[in-house]
Amino acid sequence: MPTLARLRSLLVPASIGLALVVAAGWYYSFWLPSRHRYLDDRNFRVLKTLGEQVRLSIDGFDKILDHAADSGIARESLNDYLHNVAPQLDSPEEKESESVIRNDYGDPPKVAVFVYRVRPLHSRCLVSRTNG
Repeated sequence: MPTLARLRSLLVPASIGLALVVAAGWYYSFWLPSRHRYLDDRNFRVLKTLGEQVRLSIDGFDKILDHAADSGIARESLNDYLHNVAPQLDSPEEKESESVIRNDYGDPPKVAVFVYRVRPLHSRCLVSRTNG
């Protein structure tokens, strides 16, 4: 009888321990990987949206330059025109764009785009024309 009593007294802690091991196994095998997949997918969606915004900004910048050329805006007043039409565009410092631009001049005009994260979900786009 004493052995049966000992087995009964070990049955409750052993079943609780087994339940904890099963719960930890489920957590690490199923719930945690699905959470990682969700976060990865969410981050890729944010990256895709940001890439689309940069692409549209570059396409818009090309059209802005075409309209400026068609309307006869001089080189001296181009910075003022761009500041009024697209205030989100800034010209980078020479040292910032030097490693990207180098001496690459040609036709069609090339544009270097720098995107800086200012705050979460807010970015600043710097555009530099590499020739002309």
